[in-house]
Amino acid sequence: MRPATLALLGAAALVLLLMAWALQREPAGPETGELLLPGLATQLNAVSAIELEPAGGEAFRIERGGDGWRAPAKGGYPVDTARVRELLLGLAETRVAETKTANPDLHDRLGVEMAGDRPGSGMRLALEGLAAPVQLVLGQRETRGLSGTYVRRLDEPAALLVDRDLQVEREPLGWLERAVLDIPPEEVESLHIERPDGTMLQVDRDELGIFRIANLPPGREPSGPTAAEALARALTALRLDDVRPRGDEDPPGTPIRAQFRLHGGIVIEAMSWESLSPAGGADYWTAFAARSVDERAAAEAEALGQRLSPWLYRLPAWQHERLARRLEDLLQPAGP
Repeated sequence: MRPATLALLGAAALVLLLMAWALQREPAGPETGELLLPGLATQLNAVSAIELEPAGGEAFRIERGGDGWRAPAKGGYPVDTARVRELLLGLAETRVAETKTANPDLHDRLGVEMAGDRPGSGMRLALEGLAAPVQLVLGQRETRGLSGTYVRRLDEPAALLVDRDLQVEREPLGWLERAVLDIPPEEVESLHIERPDGTMLQVDRDELGIFRIANLPPGREPSGPTAAEALARALTALRLDDVRPRGDEDPPGTPIRAQFRLHGGIVIEAMSWESLSPAGGADYWTAFAARSVDERAAAEAEALGQRLSPWLYRLPAWQHERLARRLEDLLQPAGP
């Protein structure tokens, strides 16, 4: 065969190989550096709800209302607005780092697969209220020397590596405003705790302004010089572990009542219920109320009561313990 003919045949074979390679390539995806959600930055205030569905879990929503974001799964309790803002701004600024496979058989390796209408191993995220619906599957973090997250726009086949960590809270509780109260001991004037059996612990300040046990039994001594002061910190950095609407019925049993009088003329009452079960262990739920004993504090007390009173808060055991102390807990052991 002549050399020219061989050259022509070789060129034709090369063309065929190139055509076959082109046919087998993944469909063209977004350009590197392109925004994952173009236009979102100008529509952030239009987002009316965020729906999240973690793999193996239940879908839940975060909804925008007239007074902020709330979690319907928790009775409409307020959501941490800063966390929502961080998510939305992050999504608006996220850019595509690389287009990955469009082969659905490989999506599970990146965590962006869907098993029917549910996420297989990642998280489905939807934004509502926009001109065009947004649905993403958030997959695994990239851990092989790069940074970012694998995602897939649900209406597109290609998986994408984006330039941000888009791992988000997988439970409604993680989105809540966890802070309940943060009243420093300097604001506490006095307090008393009454237990269902009628025993009472009273704490006030002496003439030097130092906390003391006001109903110290004759012949008994405090367990230490700061025993009473520790109780004045009971409302400092108070955070919930869970929350539910108070509704029409309180938990069963008579609550422990702790009442704190503040220097500003506000009285805060905490009513705490303890329940024990062999399966679940201890469970502590607390309701709060606020009132004023000074007309100048009436508006502040009313606003505080409106925020706190509709809810039952499940508190960490150590914080509940401060609201449920017995007088005997603050005393040295009785002598023989």
